[in-house]
Amino acid sequence: MESVIFEFIKANLHNPVLDRVVAVVTHVGGIPIWLVIAFTFLFFKKYRRSSLILFAAVGGSGFMSRIILKPLFARERPFHAFDIELFTRAPTSYSLPSTHAAMAIAGAIVLFTVNKRWGIAAFILAFLVGFSRVYLMVHYVSDVLAGFALGIIVAVSAIFIGRKVFDFAEKRWKWCNNFFADKGWN
Repeated sequence: MESVIFEFIKANLHNPVLDRVVAVVTHVGGIPIWLVIAFTFLFFKKYRRSSLILFAAVGGSGFMSRIILKPLFARERPFHAFDIELFTRAPTSYSLPSTHAAMAIAGAIVLFTVNKRWGIAAFILAFLVGFSRVYLMVHYVSDVLAGFALGIIVAVSAIFIGRKVFDFAEKRWKWCNNFFADKGWN
């Protein structure tokens, strides 16, 4: 089934302009955008909690995917399995799950809790990143779906645990009240 998707993309969608656009989306939507947002949030008291939760969600999903799950599943990338010639740099890690998809959806979920508009834009970016990974033929659709599932689990966990930790810290240590925003979430 997934080979049919690759054949369709190859025959109907590939063109030089879209190839470049998709390559930019996959690069920017990986770790760079989330680092920029998280570091920027650190400068605003209102968003400091969210910044640390964003670091945890994106970093945690990246760690779980790349360090734990990819070696565990050891799934060959589609360009190896179907002998596809890539027009981008070939990844050296295994395929399942997609780390880009996991980090993108995790970041989108955290941003959605901060600001609904930003979150919607981030969800659109996450789905474009997922599509880009299949378009570039470096992931199967199931890798991207597994990455999304992982990112959702890690993001929801990071939000839940982060809120509990911040609430506990602010009750226990006075300096936390000065460093982080007032009670409540944005």
